[in-house]
Amino acid sequence: MLDESGIVAAVVARLREIREERGISQYRLSKETGLSASGIRHMENGRVNPTLYFLLRICAFLGVDLADLLRVAASKRKRK
Repeated sequence: MLDESGIVAAVVARLREIREERGISQYRLSKETGLSASGIRHMENGRVNPTLYFLLRICAFLGVDLADLLRVAASKRKRK
């Protein structure tokens, strides 16, 4: 059985890594995606689980495929 919260946490962690690697602040991400800066901060700190809409907006801006992130996160969780 998959640990859904672990998969979400892994996807969010990877999105944060990508954002930081590209030098994009949470503030800029919020302005570019139309999402709230506090929502992004809470998501990255694990206080809230992001909605699918939230994840899709961030992935679109960063140019990453959510399906790929989910596959990688799920395969890592299965191995544990």
